[in-house]
Amino acid sequence: MIDYTEDWKKLTTRWRRGRKLVLFHLLAVPFFIYGFSFPVKRFAPNTWLISGEPVWYYLGCFAVWLAVFIHLLWRDRYYTCPQCGTNVRPFGGTDLPNLNPHPCPKCGLVAPSPPY
Repeated sequence: MIDYTEDWKKLTTRWRRGRKLVLFHLLAVPFFIYGFSFPVKRFAPNTWLISGEPVWYYLGCFAVWLAVFIHLLWRDRYYTCPQCGTNVRPFGGTDLPNLNPHPCPKCGLVAPSPPY
């Protein structure tokens, strides 16, 4: 029997780092956007200011923020099984949180249990 400890360690490290990035992105990035809006307000042309606020700046920042957030969630949606190379959803086929790892549908290898 082959031991996949090193492969699982890489995957669980990636999942742990991904959760930290998502949390940082949710909590800290809006403060950076708001803090950077002061120079934008000061030096923005009056054509895209509505009542003193740079509307297009906030809409653009929200669109970029949402796209990065979706990318961070999507990149950890699947992992590659170390035994057979199949893409596997780590915690089942639903988006509801389930902390019991599901086996690979092709070879039956099960990911290690959380917490990571």
